[in-house]
Amino acid sequence: MKYTDPSLDSEAKAFGDQFRTVLRSGCVDKPKRVYANFAHGDEDPEDLYGGKENVERLRRLKERWDPEGMFGWYNGFGEADGSKESS
Repeated sequence: MKYTDPSLDSEAKAFGDQFRTVLRSGCVDKPKRVYANFAHGDEDPEDLYGGKENVERLRRLKERWDPEGMFGWYNGFGEADGSKESS
């Protein structure tokens, strides 16, 4: 679905949010999981990477193998302190 009228932005976002809510309500996998390429941007790292244990392990690996933060990106798993900032 595509539109070109910026005045529809708030309606489009509201529709998208409602649609995601409906889809998630039927999800049998709790907590919710999101394929990273389909993420909206408001998901927690745990939603993207399969749970808290996975995120903690990935943070440790990132600290070890990328201490200078060369490989940070939009859906990164954040800082070691749990913030959502990309490293």
